[in-house]
Amino acid sequence: MAEEEREDKDIEADETEGDIVPEKGMKKKILIYLILAIIVIGAGVGGIVTYFTSVNKDTSQAYDIITRKNADGSGETSTVFYSLPELSANLRTSSGVFETVRIQLNLELSSVEDISMITSMSSRINDIIIGHLVEITAEEISGSEGFYALKTELLHRINLMASPVTILNLNIKNLDIQITDALERQED
Repeated sequence: MAEEEREDKDIEADETEGDIVPEKGMKKKILIYLILAIIVIGAGVGGIVTYFTSVNKDTSQAYDIITRKNADGSGETSTVFYSLPELSANLRTSSGVFETVRIQLNLELSSVEDISMITSMSSRINDIIIGHLVEITAEEISGSEGFYALKTELLHRINLMASPVTILNLNIKNLDIQITDALERQED
């Protein structure tokens, strides 16, 4: 009879221990699932926000207007700086070296009314810029003379295409030339 009482006590002890362990295990599982759900929801919200902010970019952000008073005090003069997107192109090369140029430009316009024309022609303007960049080498645009030659040639080509709109000036915001050896390019 003493043995039966001991077995009953062991069974009761196992049952009480068994009840406690699954509760702690369930709490841990619930906590893990809750954390995973928060991470998934946060990533989803972040993805949605990123998508909609990049898709709904307004063209009003693509230009700046600067208004100055004339020197004689008779009125104001407005200058519009229209930003083009950053463009990349492979430069002409005769060796096994790849030269890539990244360029970002501002077009200086004389009036706000020209913005709609330039916006509608932006893909053609980008094509003209890339078409010229693939014709030249990195040596041709190095130094101040090469930089000036690139700027004046691009301004001339864009003005020919954009007529009747006149681009007063072309400002180069960024010009990066990256030289990559053929072996490095194969490894990528």
